[in-house]
Amino acid sequence: MKTNSDKFVWPGHLIRRLQQMAVLVFHQETEGLGLTPTQFVTLLAIEDQAGVDQVRLSQVTKIDRSMTARIVETLAQRGLIRKQPGKTDKRANSLFLAPKGARLLKAAAPSVDKSQKEILRPLSSADRKEFVRMVRVVLDAHGKLEDESVDGEGAEAAPAKPKAKRKSAPPGVRKP
Repeated sequence: MKTNSDKFVWPGHLIRRLQQMAVLVFHQETEGLGLTPTQFVTLLAIEDQAGVDQVRLSQVTKIDRSMTARIVETLAQRGLIRKQPGKTDKRANSLFLAPKGARLLKAAAPSVDKSQKEILRPLSSADRKEFVRMVRVVLDAHGKLEDESVDGEGAEAAPAKPKAKRKSAPPGVRKP
């Protein structure tokens, strides 16, 4: 049986703490640029795939669609990206890096690099490579499960979620 102190070394809890620390270090190193880690990776993806639509952008960055929509709206309002109606589907926007966004990416790159080095500073060079390799193994394994349950082709392969049992309502109370 786990003791109370063992509960705080659960992988999920440690990963959440690590993510908080990584975001804090990112903000410390990029102070004054007004950029979040998710905005930065979104700008990088748009730079890399000019004309990408929001659905594909969400897939590339591994950021959920609703968060991607909010990020895109923020970046567009700040003049960092341009949205154009898609060539084949006018409802889908094609996204392009604006000159202001390109300048911000260039200005942020050294600070972002520094933040990434600072996050892994306590590890030796060999341990940094191993840490990143292990994180990718975990993410890749879970990403494959997500892909199977999200895309149309693999949907049948995803296990059905068990239905929660409903408790009977107390006497005199109707079930919804």
